[in-house]
Amino acid sequence: MKRLINLLVRLLLPAVAAPFVLSACSAWPTAVAPGVSAGALEAMRPAARSRDLLYVSNWGGNVGVYRYWQRRSAGKLVGFRFPLGECVDGAGSVYVSDFDAKQVVEFAHGGTKPTRTFDAAPYKPYGCSVYSATGNVAVAAYWKAGGKLQQGGVLVFPHGNGNPAVYTIPSIYNPRTCSYDGKGNLMVSGSTKDNPPTTAFAVLKHGTSEFVDVSVVRPGSSWSWHAGVQWDGAYWAVEDGGTIFRYRLSGDEGIYRDATVLSGSNGVVRQFWIANFSGNPKTQGTQVVVPVVKGSNDEIAYWKYPAGGNPIGYAADGQRQAYGVTVSLFDKR
Repeated sequence: MKRLINLLVRLLLPAVAAPFVLSACSAWPTAVAPGVSAGALEAMRPAARSRDLLYVSNWGGNVGVYRYWQRRSAGKLVGFRFPLGECVDGAGSVYVSDFDAKQVVEFAHGGTKPTRTFDAAPYKPYGCSVYSATGNVAVAAYWKAGGKLQQGGVLVFPHGNGNPAVYTIPSIYNPRTCSYDGKGNLMVSGSTKDNPPTTAFAVLKHGTSEFVDVSVVRPGSSWSWHAGVQWDGAYWAVEDGGTIFRYRLSGDEGIYRDATVLSGSNGVVRQFWIANFSGNPKTQGTQVVVPVVKGSNDEIAYWKYPAGGNPIGYAADGQRQAYGVTVSLFDKR
């Protein structure tokens, strides 16, 4: 039955993060040192470390690495079981959520071996985010595995190590994406238990111990069950159906700002990533990258942000069943 459920999830995933209760933590392993089986290097070009890099996960069990500006392959990391959402910290280290392995694997920028692995078991990680000011690593976990699959949760590893705080979310049955803003507030999006499900949002404000629900209204329509969230440096950005809607928070309400239409995305987006090349991390991102579903070989498309419109380019080599994306900047200092 568990195999059947996992198969159904893989088939459904292409169709694209009340107060929270802090769960008790017991006997959680700490973040472990290198030596894990996931993320073994297949190939990486020597010059990759001195380039801005794009990382793209796919359901084939590997993560393709591209030179961002040249839009060409720089290598590939293999050995994952089912890699999904990705994120990056201020030092350019990349984190890959491996759903079936129940772990998040960290790599240095252009690195060829894992530097740390965060054990999320029994939870299945779907997305992640890092608050660089403290090193906190947040994980949106879609399900809790056991005798039967149970409601997912949010794991926060304080300072990137030790035992995670585990939060269950009454309003969000399956957390999918999460993102820190520049002040350490953590927003989560995920699907509800309704039939049919929709997307709900909640935020853990910096310095507090409870999430609160946030009302984020989509103009003219309701959210699908797979809407994702990311902080763009100035606003909360929520992608759904090939459009990114931007909000600022006022209390527990999202105030709509504007929308960015990603023409050519076919209205089907898995993870999206807003990259900031301004040199100032406190300002708004300037480009957005999205895996575009194109049948047997998905395209990796680039847009100007927040202008949107038609893509400004594509990575030279697409990927079969691409899902997660993140951008790691080369530190020129």
